[in-house]
Amino acid sequence: AAFDSTWDSIEDLIKAKSADDYVAIEKGMIEIEQALMPEKPDAAQVTALVNGVMAKYNANLAEVVKEARSRP
Repeated sequence: AAFDSTWDSIEDLIKAKSADDYVAIEKGMIEIEQALMPEKPDAAQVTALVNGVMAKYNANLAEVVKEARSRP
């Protein structure tokens, strides 16, 4: 839930920067939700999904920050 609320504030920037990454992050969020549904989720699977989403998110966020800092 915390990630989702943060995602709402930046998703349009990510979408404008990389539509492919935006789609991958959205898809990953759905996959994470589904992976967490079983009574005993597969921790390795959930961890891998979270790591994949966070890698794309963090890389794009770093680019947004870098671009913002380079503007006069």
